[in-house]
Amino acid sequence: MKRKMVLTVLFFISSYFLYGALLFWGTRYSEKDNYKDSSLRYDIVVVFSGEEDRIPPAFELIQKGKAKSLIISAATSSEITDIEKKYNNGNSVPYYLETKSTSTHDNAFYCSEIIKRENAHKVILITSNYHMNRSYRLLSLSLKGYPVEISCYTVNPFGIDESTMKRIPYFQMLSRIEHLNMVFNYLKFMFNGTKIRGSNRVDHYLENMYGSVVKRWLSKYDYRKELPLSR
Repeated sequence: MKRKMVLTVLFFISSYFLYGALLFWGTRYSEKDNYKDSSLRYDIVVVFSGEEDRIPPAFELIQKGKAKSLIISAATSSEITDIEKKYNNGNSVPYYLETKSTSTHDNAFYCSEIIKRENAHKVILITSNYHMNRSYRLLSLSLKGYPVEISCYTVNPFGIDESTMKRIPYFQMLSRIEHLNMVFNYLKFMFNGTKIRGSNRVDHYLENMYGSVVKRWLSKYDYRKELPLSR
């Protein structure tokens, strides 16, 4: 009887994690760059910030009339003022500041709240190429059940191509970190009941601990010396 009970519990647990795996790992972004279609218009451009290279394309899309407004996640008022001076060319861009995020998981959750609140259904997501798969997956799951189309605009850091990135130790390490982050995000997704939620105190504590470890890993590499001489 005990064996049967244990097997039953294991069956339900494994079924739950399999269900979550199908949702989480099955959500991958398409390589289609629909945002380049001149006839298409979008409601919001979402930037998962972290690297300055991701900002100029967002303002360029708005200035070209491709989208109505912009979300930068996460950013402070002083940062957005500096960004506007540098990239806005004197134009007025409607934007939303998302200031609560401490992780990509949070980026997705808080941006999805803004997207729903603004009744936006066509979204362009901008982030670095190595970061897009995880970002798209989390944003899509945050918007699960909400009618939305997400197009992906990938940015190559420092303008270098992907084949060059694969040869640079710093980006090789970033790629490994992304794979590890995916596992963490999956586990968090499962423990939240297959939902994307904002971080609580425990999450923040774990993220800070993990973030300090990641910084130590990356501190071993000086990407500026590793970039091609042409840069």
